[in-house]
Amino acid sequence: MLKEKNYPVLAPSQIPAAAGKYRFLEGMPGHTKNITEIKDPKTIVQQFKAAAELARDAGFDGIEILAQGGYLIHNFLCSHANKRTDAYGGSVPNRCRFALEVVDSMSEIWGHSAIGIKICPTDDANDSAVSYNELCETYDYLIKHLVSREVGYINLSRRGCALGKNEDLFMSLDKNSYTPRSTANELPRGFEPLHRFGDLIKYPGSRTMLMVNHEYTVAEADALVKEGKIDLVTFGRPFVYNPDVITRIKKRIPFATNDRGGHVYYGPYQDVNDNYNDWPYAGEK
Repeated sequence: MLKEKNYPVLAPSQIPAAAGKYRFLEGMPGHTKNITEIKDPKTIVQQFKAAAELARDAGFDGIEILAQGGYLIHNFLCSHANKRTDAYGGSVPNRCRFALEVVDSMSEIWGHSAIGIKICPTDDANDSAVSYNELCETYDYLIKHLVSREVGYINLSRRGCALGKNEDLFMSLDKNSYTPRSTANELPRGFEPLHRFGDLIKYPGSRTMLMVNHEYTVAEADALVKEGKIDLVTFGRPFVYNPDVITRIKKRIPFATNDRGGHVYYGPYQDVNDNYNDWPYAGEK
């Protein structure tokens, strides 16, 4: 839509991603040349606020802010994507400023308790991987300031960790979105964000719930909740090809997996029901 309207692709700095599903090589259809550094981030913060107002007016009960995946908020957090020299770049507090201002602006519409935010310290999608030291420094700061604001929940994803990579069909079907972590960005063996950051979110007296995400099994999620290590877990992709996710969880029926290929996620489709309303229930062929 942005390209059709010739609207600039906004970013904290004029730096194209080295990889990503929405990045096209020069000479290929769709190549983006109009990456534009945001002059005044506060104008974009106000756009987030306006979006929150529209969501409220449409009848939504709350909102989740996406701050991972190499999208705009995540770009501000990453030092290799954010080379600004003003109050929104450089130091950890400066790189986190945009995310926190977005949260604060939306809280004027909802209140902090109706706002969730999804983060992924270990993300490696769309050229978003950072070093272990950087992710610790950045997310220690960001999480503490989110919790101090008493946001409703923090959705902590573990994408980019070794765990689940072999089973992550979504990733294997879209290799252009992912590049191997460089030696400089390697993670400690067995590292998971929950182990490093969980206690910053979930502790006695915290008013922010801890949600986890990405390639969790039902058994793993159930154990973490019963052990009091998390409050919630989200299952996303299983809902695409399991019309009976809740029933399967309750009856301990394994999830069906995507055996139709990458077009399930992004098309092309011959019919509006393709890969949306045509998945079998458990027991059906």
